[in-house]
Amino acid sequence: MDSISLIPIDSIRPGPSDRTVFDATALEELAGSIRQHGLVHPIIVRPLPVGSGEAPIEICRAAGDPAYEIVAGER
Repeated sequence: MDSISLIPIDSIRPGPSDRTVFDATALEELAGSIRQHGLVHPIIVRPLPVGSGEAPIEICRAAGDPAYEIVAGER
């Protein structure tokens, strides 16, 4: 079942993507489009298992909050 949820930014981490370098001009164009039109397609995340090893995520887990990894929309 698909759903849209608001998730605290501190509970989201980047996914294991090969894309680690982004073109600065294209990224600024994307940011301008988001400012003008809003986020047309929300990012897609998946829940992370407990013990993922990411410090900010583990802090969220310690507080009882779920942690998520970006599946689509990282750029």
